[in-house]
Amino acid sequence: MIDILKQNNIHFDIRHCCNSAATVLYPEMHMDMVRPGIILYGLLPSEFLKDKIKLCPVMEMKTVVSMVKEITKDTPVSYGRTYTADSNRRIATVPLGYADGYPRKLSNKAHMLISGKRVPVIGRVCMDQIVLDVTDVPSLSDCQLVTVFGEDNGASISIDEIAKLNDTINYEIVCSISKRVPRVYLHNNIVESTTSYMDL
Repeated sequence: MIDILKQNNIHFDIRHCCNSAATVLYPEMHMDMVRPGIILYGLLPSEFLKDKIKLCPVMEMKTVVSMVKEITKDTPVSYGRTYTADSNRRIATVPLGYADGYPRKLSNKAHMLISGKRVPVIGRVCMDQIVLDVTDVPSLSDCQLVTVFGEDNGASISIDEIAKLNDTINYEIVCSISKRVPRVYLHNNIVESTTSYMDL
């Protein structure tokens, strides 16, 4: 194609045709520039590449416990009564919802991490909050850190896991995090800067 363009006296200062996958697989096609996208997040564009390159995810999502409550057997939780407690349970609310980019489709499907323990999302994901079953987490308190995806005390929930549960791709998950969610930029685990679009 480039040769044909040259023959027709059409020239470009910068030539590029490689996305993330092609950047890894076809170094001979790098030309003047490449366009890595998803691999900049440390995520694979395809499972086909898992043995071709080693990546480290650079993005985590955290929230906190806003309320802890005891409920009794047969108590419904959240909109539509899609979850009913099968025994006495302890639940926690986190201030995160589909308006922040957490998929509503993960209602009653996904998990989060508290102190390295996986805790299930129960009931419908709301616009601004999600309810977790924290019965198996001892010594839980308000404002305790919750990992939506990322690492927590040796346990992890990946963006790919979230994407699979949502029948989508990892690209959509990272692109869907809304401006309501503050960004905290770290270097060597030290906060370099923060951005909160709600303050602008």
